[in-house]
Amino acid sequence: MSPDNRFPAEIIEELLERLRKGESLRAICADRRMPDRETIRRWSEGDGALAAAILSARELGYLDRAEAAVEAAKSAENAAAGRLAFDAEKWFLGKLSRAFADRGDKATGAGDAAAVPHAHRIDLSDAPMDVLRYLAEQSLGDDDQR
Repeated sequence: MSPDNRFPAEIIEELLERLRKGESLRAICADRRMPDRETIRRWSEGDGALAAAILSARELGYLDRAEAAVEAAKSAENAAAGRLAFDAEKWFLGKLSRAFADRGDKATGAGDAAAVPHAHRIDLSDAPMDVLRYLAEQSLGDDDQR
């Protein structure tokens, strides 16, 4: 049984499975058969093993969501809409999981080492002109394009 004896082990396993598949806790808790967010929070505070299982299931779910976002972006018929959806999912996952945080976010996290600036040098002297034009266009930031 669950920590508060209201939900059987099958419900907890379903909760974990749905989290592993990338379903949001909000969506899971909207299911009338499932516990609400407050109940899950109480369970997590009262049972370290369950809290660890929930955290692990969520991280696996985030990986699933990331893979799905990449697949959707690659197959999007509208490139702009695909990019927008991908960027939104990337941002969201970056806020939920340190595994998906931008390097800048990781560098400012507690206990992390500060980012070390570095540069790469590449000799493009014999690169075709169309490649050089493409690289120049890609390197323009938003501020440079205004």
